[in-house]
Amino acid sequence: NYTQMIFFFKQKTAYEMLRSLVGSEMCIRDRYYTAKIEDLGPETWVVRAHYEDESVARNYLATMYFCFTTLTTVGYGDINARTPIERVFCIFWTLFGVGFYSFAIGLLLSIVQNMDIKANVLSKKVAIMNEFCKEMKIT
Repeated sequence: NYTQMIFFFKQKTAYEMLRSLVGSEMCIRDRYYTAKIEDLGPETWVVRAHYEDESVARNYLATMYFCFTTLTTVGYGDINARTPIERVFCIFWTLFGVGFYSFAIGLLLSIVQNMDIKANVLSKKVAIMNEFCKEMKIT
């Protein structure tokens, strides 16, 4: 049933989006803490981008920007990782993004494939019914 499949997809998408937002919140929090672990050293992204004296909201926005560009594997390069801790963090976050998008694309392909299979089954049933009607001389 297409309605059930679409409902399942919407429900799954909402659930995955919620998990992604929670994951993004963890990324944002942890990304700033990678600089804090290194006591805001001169090579950390906070100091290099001159965010050490900025408000919490501005730091949060910059971190969110970095996390989403890393998650989507775009990586503009204006805020980048130079310290080992930041690089390890970026590696894991990028791998998570690749896995997340691979799962989402796989789910969409599965739904489209199931729709195509159901359409083919329906076409075969209609062809059988048409053949039956011809044989029985039903118009």
